[in-house]
Amino acid sequence: MLARDKYHDAVRSALESDGWKITHDPYYLEFEGVTYNIDLGAEQVLGAEKEGQTIAVEIKSFLGDAWTTNVYLALGQFFSYRVGLKKEDVDRILYLAMPVTAWDRVCKIPIVQETFQEMRLKLIIYNPIDETIVKWIE
Repeated sequence: MLARDKYHDAVRSALESDGWKITHDPYYLEFEGVTYNIDLGAEQVLGAEKEGQTIAVEIKSFLGDAWTTNVYLALGQFFSYRVGLKKEDVDRILYLAMPVTAWDRVCKIPIVQETFQEMRLKLIIYNPIDETIVKWIE
C-alpha cells in the first residue's frame, strides 16, 4: 500500500463537503510505461459553475523544516503529472492541495509566487484542522 500524505483524509473530506464526488483514491495514471498515483480523482456534482468538471488532486502536507525543498519537489511531481494528464486524460484538471499554513509562508516569497504563476499552477488551499477548502486558486 502506498504511503498517504498526513492530511489525505482531511482533503478528501473537504472536497466532499464542497460538492465533489471522489471517483478515484488514488487516481492511477499510466503513460510511456510509467505509472503515477495522483492522490485523488473527483468530479463536481453540485453547482452550475463546476458541474461536470473532473479534477485530479495531488495532496501535500509540507511538514517539517525543509518546507521550501518540499515545495520544489511537489512542483516537479505536479509538472510530471500534468504532462501525463495531457496525454491520457486531457479533460481532467490537475490541482495541488496545500495546507493554509504552508500557503501563508509561500505567498510571502516573490520567487515562489512567480514560479507558481509561470507554471500556471492550480491550487487548493485547505485547512486540515476543520477539513475545509479555504480557497481555490486558478
